[in-house]
Amino acid sequence: MEKNKIVEELGACGLDCSRCVAYELGEIKTLSETLLSQLTHFEKKAEVFSSFVPSLKHYDHFLAVMQFFVDASCKGCRAGQCLAQGCVAKTCHKEKGVDFCFQCEEYPCTRNQFSEELNNKWRAQNDLMASIGIEAFYERAKKKPRY
Repeated sequence: MEKNKIVEELGACGLDCSRCVAYELGEIKTLSETLLSQLTHFEKKAEVFSSFVPSLKHYDHFLAVMQFFVDASCKGCRAGQCLAQGCVAKTCHKEKGVDFCFQCEEYPCTRNQFSEELNNKWRAQNDLMASIGIEAFYERAKKKPRY
């Protein structure tokens, strides 16, 4: 895989922006658009079917979630739009002149204000990238569920 493509898809923190629910060019958005298109006017049938498929009583909730996916407009972490609260990696990597946090002389730092869970994930991802290389990390990441 070409390094520029990897850097484009992976955030500086190691998260895969391309598979995020908020990413404007992501597969989740594309698949959601296709699914909603296929379900055009199904709300009328959902009401009828709900008498024997109880989960369809809440079809409007499903549509709201799908619309959230369709409305995804984040350009990605490298564009400075990371949704993770307390993330400074989205701008810090530019200041430090690195592609990923683990490449920084100050790694691991405490600049990010992540929750403990997210901080542990950030560290694990960056430590793994440092040990196996960016390309191998990327290939592994693509095979695992994003969430």
